[in-house]
Formats: sequence, C-alpha cells, structure tokens
Amino acid sequence: EGELEPLIYTPKEGSENTNGGWHPSEPWILFRTDARGRYELAIYKTDSQELTYLKGGELGLDFPVFAWMPDGKSVYYLATNTGRTRLYTELIDGSEPPREVLLPEGYHAGYFGSSVKVARSGEYFVFSWSSLSSPPTLSRYDTRTRRVETLHEHFTDLPLGRAEPVVYNSFDGRPIHGWFLKPARVEARSPCVLWIHGGPAWEVADEWNPAIQSFLVAGYTLFAPNIRGSTGYGVEFQNLNIHDCGGADLKDVEEAAKYLRTRPEVDSSKIALVGASYGGFMTFLGTTKLPDYWAAAAAIVGITDWKEMYELSDAAFRSFIERYFGRPEDNPELYRDRSAINFAENLKAPLLIWHRGNDSRCPLSPVQKYADRLRELGKDFEMNVVWDEGHGFQKTENLARQYKAIIEFLDKKLD
Repeated sequence: EGELEPLIYTPKEGSENTNGGWHPSEPWILFRTDARGRYELAIYKTDSQELTYLKGGELGLDFPVFAWMPDGKSVYYLATNTGRTRLYTELIDGSEPPREVLLPEGYHAGYFGSSVKVARSGEYFVFSWSSLSSPPTLSRYDTRTRRVETLHEHFTDLPLGRAEPVVYNSFDGRPIHGWFLKPARVEARSPCVLWIHGGPAWEVADEWNPAIQSFLVAGYTLFAPNIRGSTGYGVEFQNLNIHDCGGADLKDVEEAAKYLRTRPEVDSSKIALVGASYGGFMTFLGTTKLPDYWAAAAAIVGITDWKEMYELSDAAFRSFIERYFGRPEDNPELYRDRSAINFAENLKAPLLIWHRGNDSRCPLSPVQKYADRLRELGKDFEMNVVWDEGHGFQKTENLARQYKAIIEFLDKKLD
C-alpha cells in the first residue's frame, strides 16, 4: 500500500532516450533523445508533464556527456563534431544562448563519457582531455577566471605521430570523415595501415589511442575513417548500416583505400587492412570481397560467420545482431553474403588472425573454422589465440603483446 506506480515516458514511440539525470531538487529529468530525428538534449518535467528541448542540437551531432549544474538553473554538456568535443553551459529557461567553456582542443568525453565533472560550488570543472597525438591530461577550468590549469600531464619520450582531419567522398558522394596520421619521422612513401574501428556504433575521435600510436612509432602511416554506421555524425549516418553491415560501409573502406593511393606519403603497394571486433569483421570480409587492395591484413577478435555467431550468442547479443541483420530465417542471404567463411577462397593478402579464448561476444569457434578452411586452401595466414582474455578490456601485457605481434607480422609481410 502507498507505493507509486512507475511513470513510463517517451517523447516519441520507438525513439532512443538515454542517460537520464534528475534535477538537484525538482522532479525534472535531463536526457538525450533522437525523437526529432537527430540527437538532442531535452528536459521532461514530471510534475507538469512538460517537455522542452535545449539548444545544443544546433551545436553538435551528439552529446556524450551532460548533467545539471549544481544550482539547477542550467546544464552543461559536451557537443561532438567531426571527432572533437566542445563544452557548453546553457540556462534551462532559454533566456540566453549556450555559452562555450573554452577547453584545449581534442576529445573530453573519455571512454565512459564520465571525464567532465563540475564542483558542487559550480566554481570550476575538472576534466580529462586528450587527442590522437597527446596522451590524457587532467585539468581544471575556473569559471570565474576562465582559465585552465593542468593538474596532471603524461609525458613520453616516444616519437609520437600527428593527426590530420580528412574528408573523402565515398562511392555515392557521401562525405566520410577520418584521421590521417603520420609518424614523427616520415620517410617517403611509407607502408600504411587502414584502421577500421569496432562497434559498429563507435568512432575514432581525436582521442588518445595507444594502439594507433603503436603503428606510428613503428614507422607506419595510418588512416582511420569513420565509415557509415559510426557514432558522432548524427542519427541518420549512424543508422545507415542497419540491414547492410558489410555492404555500403565496406564500399566506404574501398574508397578509403583508393584515397590512400593518392597520398604522396603512402606506398600504395603496401596498404594493410587492420581492425578489431567490428573492424575485425570488416577485415575478414574486406580481404575476401576486395582482395586486390591489400598487401597484408590483421583481424582482431573479428567475425567470420554471422549465422553461427547468432546461434552461439546469448539473448542480449542476439538482439544486437537482429538490429543490424534481422533474424537469420528472415534474411538468410544477408547473413550468408556478409560472412567471410563463404568467400575464403578469394583471400590473397597474408592474414594474421588474433583472437581470445574467452570471447563470448565474438566466439572462437567460427573463427577457428575459418582458419581451418584457409589451411585447406593453402592460404598464407597465422593465428594466435590468447586464452586468458575475453572480448573487451585486456591485460596490459596482452595488449602490448598483441600489437607487437601485429607490427612484426606487417613488417615481415610488407618488407
């Protein structure tokens, strides 16, 4: 007795509404939504059943961090655009435009979207930021003086590479944004790694990535395109690969390879395709469906057979697969056509397969079957299984071992 019924609210049936946060003192909730066809921040007042949208939708394509200011009169949020973030505060009564809090250029959301916090007094923000060329730095922004103070900074003697934002047009004229990175010491026409991120709802932002830097320190150039399906470029772009994984997004990869052939720094005969998770899937599929573009490849915790993976998955991951492929019985041809196991005979490039024995997201069994098929066909490949790791976070020693092995493999095959 006396228990209240839970209130279920959505601004639009079928919309995505996430990361709700309660007002400090009122029954109001701040949340991210795509109810109007783009990512925006909105406030729902449960007492008056009033919904209002903030103005941030005009400033960014996504909002990885947002929360109430301590006084409850305003909110703060990070707005993303082309792989970088900017911090804003905005009064909730709409009386003033959002005000930018000027932070160092780069990415400030962190892996979990929790690397910006405001003091209870509202007098300063503490934040972590980094870029593809700079390791994370912990800083504080004083809202009164509007100055940034460095609290902790990482230093390294390694010759870190530098990132350049790039846009190329894909097969259908759609612009694809990414990052071209050069080692500190550039030799004319170097081998290049075409790096495909995981997800697929993910992005390579202007954010510290030790895996990417490992290739640059080893002397490789690297290109990381955010192909269709990536986050950070709006709802429509993010949903373009639904029921088309390995279709138009693989064509984006092909156009990226064509773009690399125009770069004066790149030896076009030595382009390697490398990726992990969804990027591993794209590497497996790309080396069989686009076999003439690659001089070598490395697929990390990838996918070779979507149907078998569906059968091996738990309910949560089956739901994920159904979002992108539908059910196997409804779309059998899509499952078949996007599985590298059915095209193994096309592989030409030397391939390194790197997998993990406890991976429940991308199980080992289908990948082992793919390796067995490559062996039957006499293909040039190597396979390594790390038995004490799952799909995601890795022990530091295993991470170092993984990328050391990949670079040594590429060095050997691209020599």
